[in-house]
Formats: sequence, C-alpha cells, structure tokens
Amino acid sequence: MGLLSTFTIALALALTIAAPVVCLLVWDRLGSNRLIRLAVRTALLVTAQILAVALAGLALNRAYDFYTSWSELLGGPIVTTTAAPATGGSAGRADAAFAASTAAAYRAGHGTVVRITIPGAASGVAAHTALVYLPAAYGNPAAAGVSFPVVELLDGFPGSPWSWTGPMQVQHVLDKLIAGMQSLPFIAVMPTQNISYPRDAECVNVVGGAQVDTYLTTDVHRTMTSNFRASSSPSSWSTMGFSTGGYCAINLAMRHPDMFSAAVSLSGTGRPSHDHSTGDLFGRSIAIGDSNTPFWEAAHWNSRNRLSIMMIAGSAEPLEYRDARGLPGLARGTLTITNTLIAHGGHNFTLWRAVEPYAFNWLSTHLRAPLQPVLIRTGLLPAQRPAVAAQRLPMPTNRN
Repeated sequence: MGLLSTFTIALALALTIAAPVVCLLVWDRLGSNRLIRLAVRTALLVTAQILAVALAGLALNRAYDFYTSWSELLGGPIVTTTAAPATGGSAGRADAAFAASTAAAYRAGHGTVVRITIPGAASGVAAHTALVYLPAAYGNPAAAGVSFPVVELLDGFPGSPWSWTGPMQVQHVLDKLIAGMQSLPFIAVMPTQNISYPRDAECVNVVGGAQVDTYLTTDVHRTMTSNFRASSSPSSWSTMGFSTGGYCAINLAMRHPDMFSAAVSLSGTGRPSHDHSTGDLFGRSIAIGDSNTPFWEAAHWNSRNRLSIMMIAGSAEPLEYRDARGLPGLARGTLTITNTLIAHGGHNFTLWRAVEPYAFNWLSTHLRAPLQPVLIRTGLLPAQRPAVAAQRLPMPTNRN
C-alpha cells in the first residue's frame, strides 16, 4: 500500500466518510456515564478531523509528489539498496543481466527501466539505488557496439528517482520523442540525489558532511560507463533537473565541464538554498560558496570546455523566473546560457511535464549522437496545456 497509490487514497476517503457516520450512529448510545460519553464523543470528533486532514494531505502529496514513500515521509531512508553488477572492467558488463528485458523492449518498440545500485567508491558515501532508462535501440543486436549518450536526471527536495518514472513519466516521454526523431536515444540515469535526507545537501560536497557532488559526478559516471554502453565522452553527457534538481543540474555541469557539455534547469535557481533544511553547507567559506553559485561561476568562467545551459521557468515562480532571466547575461567564453520563459507557469509538475519534451529535444541538439549523426526534428514548443497553449504561452525567449 504505497503512499501514492490509488488504494491508499481510496481507503483514506472511505475512512473519512465513515467517521462522521459512526459519530451520528453512536452519539446517543454511549450509556449514562457522563465522563465516558464526553471522552468517547471527543475521541470520535478528533478522529474525524484527523482523517479529514490526512485525506487532504495525501491528495495534495499525490498531486505534487512531495514524498514518494512512507519511509521518506517518516524520515527513514528514501530508497533501499539492491544488488547490482560490480563496477569496473569493460563497458557494458551489465548487459547480460538485463539482456532479456532490453531485447523484449526492443521487439516491442519501447525502452525499459532497470534498477541498479551506485556505490560511493570516490565519494565515500553509502551505496544507493538508481533507476536507468535504456532506450529501445539498446536491445537491438545491431547496436551491440554502439555507445549511447547519457542524461543524468535530478529531482527536487524531497524526492527520489521515482519522481522521474512516476509524475514525470520519463520512460513514456523519451519513447515517444525517440520514435518521432525528436530526441537522441538517451540512456537516462536517475540516481538517488538526497543521500543526506532529511538534510537538503543541494548536491554539493558538504564541508564536514556527505560528498554529494562527487557521488553524483564521479561515482555515477564510473558506474554508468563501466556497467552500460554509455559514452565516456563529455560531449555525450548532460544533466537535467527540476526545482532543487534544476539548480543541481546547472551547478554540477558548471563545476565539471570536463564531464558534461549541456544542462537544463526546470524551475531551478542560480544560487544554492540556505535555510533550516540545508544548514551551513560550506563551512562559512565564501570561496566554496561562490564556487557553488552559478551566478558567480558564470561571471568568472574560464574553462576551455564548451558548456551549453538552458534555463526554463514560469512567471508564477518569482525566484526561479528572476534567475532564468538574469543568468544568461553573465555567460562568457565557452559558456552559453539561454532561457525559455513560460507565461503563467507555476512551480509544479504541471509545468515540468509540459516542458519535458522540449527540454529533451533541446539537449539532443547539443550532444554528440551515437556512432553516426542522427536527424533530430527541432522546433518543439513547450506546451503547458495543449488545448490552450496558443493563448497562454509566448514564443521561447532566448537571451545570450
């Protein structure tokens, strides 16, 4: 009975309806003892109120995916680790383990999502579960020697890899885009980002704490290139994230342009958060804080590696919209930052799902295709609600 399941919502609804009915049925049948009547009636009323609040909370959580499991809600581990092929050795060593599922998916014409464990060999953090989307072409015997481009997908806080396969429906989005020649056949890796939960580590190497940056870059990269036929070239690697993950995506790419050549932020900011959930991430070091602030990084860019960034934000999210407008003007040298500003877009999955195809299409034009050039149809416009897109959405605004 998962936190986001229909059964959970239905059960909560049934109990919420039943509670006041029970109150009416037993209200005058509680005996003659005044104290007992008062105690039972109070308990019934309180229970009815708690159930109503719980139902509202469950419905709101399901709509916006704040918590994806009971464990996450109650402060436990976000995910449990599972067995995975050992890292190291030649590329594609996990292919045999997933051969049956990738071959079946190829014959059916769609990709498949597999579950692996990514150890923290370089970062020193515990191993955590990751989801990996393998495109249909991965199971094609004729593509056995092909190295595929990679997009690393990062979620918000709180969140988990299942935010992408659940609310974002990434497997269905990529299946459709790839089949329509609107996206490269990405391998999409969805690592556990919030490894310090309930602390929001903002995907950085916390001074005196978890080395999340190293985990999401070096550890993820090593696991993917050794276990799958994932390209090791920076020109074939990208990041994308929503909300906190949007900040993470551009910050990690800017800090590691030797690993990534493109990044997309969906409603992310150009600065790390600093509140009760983050605490002091940088040990009061201004230099470390600056080096994890995309606004500072863009203004002081000196890397020889080319990096392209797309900032997407809606007008109803003031901080993210402000940063999406302001960051492109600071880009210099080999760094290019553009933006797409959405009218009436809010900080929620409605906006992120709407622009998701557009984001993958944009990334596809900024990464190297596998083996040989792939024709990518461009010109996708982000659509918030297709039926009213023409009235509500402006043309994309690009600022360099």
